[in-house]
This record gives sequence, structure tokens and C-alpha cells, in this order.
Amino acid sequence: MLRRGLLFLILLACVGEAVVRFDERTLFLRSSRVEDIGNDYKERPETWLARTSPRNPASLRIMLLGDSKLYGYGVRPESRVTTQVAARLERGLGRSNYLFDLTRPGNNTSQNRQAFESYVDSFMPSVVILAYDHNDVYGDQSRSHSRAIDETRLDVPSQEATTTTKDRVAATVATIRDMLGRSHMLSFVLVKLNMELKLAGVVIPGTEFEHLLNRSHASDYPGWIESQKHLAAIARICHDRGIALIVYLVPDLEMLPRYALFNGVDQSIAKYFVEIGATFVNGVEPFRAQAGRDFALSRYDGHPNEAAHLVMSSQLCAAVIATADPARGSQAGRLCSNDAPGRNTIRSPAVRTASSPDPPL
Repeated sequence: MLRRGLLFLILLACVGEAVVRFDERTLFLRSSRVEDIGNDYKERPETWLARTSPRNPASLRIMLLGDSKLYGYGVRPESRVTTQVAARLERGLGRSNYLFDLTRPGNNTSQNRQAFESYVDSFMPSVVILAYDHNDVYGDQSRSHSRAIDETRLDVPSQEATTTTKDRVAATVATIRDMLGRSHMLSFVLVKLNMELKLAGVVIPGTEFEHLLNRSHASDYPGWIESQKHLAAIARICHDRGIALIVYLVPDLEMLPRYALFNGVDQSIAKYFVEIGATFVNGVEPFRAQAGRDFALSRYDGHPNEAAHLVMSSQLCAAVIATADPARGSQAGRLCSNDAPGRNTIRSPAVRTASSPDPPL
């Protein structure tokens, strides 16, 4: 009986491993597929048009910076934030405007700065929208723009050169973990388990999610220290040239029912951006008390879906009007509201501005 049970478990593990590896290669068992459309802004026709278009003094020239969440990963081009914001502004202000989309999947703070500095002279924006993601502090923040993960976030203490029994045990455990890590099925199960715990609001010490909430924007974290240098450089150029800088904190939509977990890190982020003279908009505000499944691409993927892009575009439109055209600020919410009432109806965005416009140098 015991032998039969062991054989069954071994067979189950082998079949599971084969199925997971097959699905990784073919996506045969996936219920939905997301098309990842490349976005190389240096080669797109809109890039040339935005840089060379006539300078109509009455038109707003808006530069949009960010990563895949604002770019519209998995969303049709006509439904993306950029398209929707342009249409709402034209309808609300009664004139055409220029919106230059420099969002790109995978961008962190350093890469957003590079995109900004590459085109700020030629495009001459009147408004810059920087979509800031909680994880923008990760990755290589140097100007080399490597996509390597910043291992300093692991906070591993230095070890003595002498080998102890504890070291040998740790090495054995690491070897076992490495061997188990070769199992695609086990990795799949552990990833899903970690995602479920995260969605349930369980913060496990030592995980990337725990680091994101508690360490990613700490004053002594290297990634945040470097990010602040790039952000301050963008803010300084905007201030010197009279460009309105709007920072939009992109929400993690899959976590909406447990969003209180982000309150601490969100407050730290808001405080910093207000201090450097930016207009700060917390993107989660219109989504509070909503169900994540209505706005995220999937249960585990917090990228905004088309319904979320509709909400986000209304929020950003209102922020642009309130910032660039103060005379109409009180009407911004109405001018940018959705056409149809319902669950996506927008409240006025939470906008915070600095008391002093001068960013620190």
C-alpha cells in the first residue's frame, strides 16, 4: 500500500512537471493571452510628429513618462490612457493638444529620466506627466540602464571567511533549494502560493512584497537614494523651464481589497514629490472600495485593463486641466468625467501641490 502510494506521488509529480513545462512553451492551458506590442519610441512616426509639430501657443504640449502600466500592456491602442487623455482634453478645453507618449514597458526611474532628457529640448512640453510605480526603485538606476535586479534589497549580512557548522547547513539547504528550484512544477506551485498569500494581505518577512512595502522607499535604501537623484533632476529642469510636473502614482490594482497595506509607502512617496515641487496624484483614489477583478488584467496581474484606463485617463485629464489651466480647475472633474454614469464614474482626483515651487538641487 505504501509502495503504491509512493509510486502514485512520483507519477503525479512527473505528469505535473511535464504539463507545466509544456504549458510554459505553448500557453496551451492559458485561459487568456496578452499581446505584448513593442513600443520603441525612438522609431515611431508619432515621435517625429510630436517633435516637429507647429507650436500653437493655445495648445498644451504634454509629455508622458512611465512603464507598462500606463503604456497599456494588453490594452487596445484606442483604449489606452494616452489616447483617452488626448480626446478628453480636446473635448474639455475645446482645442487640440499634443501628447507625446514616452512610456515603455520595464522603464524605471533612470530610464524615464533618459527619455525625458532625450526629448525635452525638441518637444518643449508645457506639462510632464510622470507615472511613478512602487517598483521603480528596483533595477539598475545607473545611466547604463541595465535591467538586472538590485540584489542589495536582500540585505544579506557579510559572512566570515571561516566555515562553521551553521555555514555547512546553510550551504546544504541552498543546494537543496537549487535542486528543487529546477522543478518547474514546484516553482509554479510556490509562485501561486505566494501570490495567493499576497492577495490575502499576508506579508511574509523576507519576501519581495515585504521589501516593497517596508524597505523600498526607506531613506537608506540604495535604489531609492539613486531614484531621488533622477527625480530631482527632472523636477529641476521642469522648474527652470516653467514646465508643470505632474506625478501620477500608479496603483497596484490586483491589491484593491487590501490596499491599506500600501498606506505607509504611499505617504512617503507623496511627501517626497510634494517637497520637490511636483503636483502629486494618487492613482488609487478613484478605485478605492472597488473590486480588483473589474480593473486588473487578471487575478495576479495588476496591469490596468481597459476599464481602468478609462478611469485613469479621466483622473489625469482633470489633473492636467487643474495644473495647466487654473481658471478651469474647479471644472476639471466635470470636463473630464466619463460620458456614461455607473461604477466607473470619477471623483475629483486627489491632487497635492507643494507650498514652495522650488525643488531641492
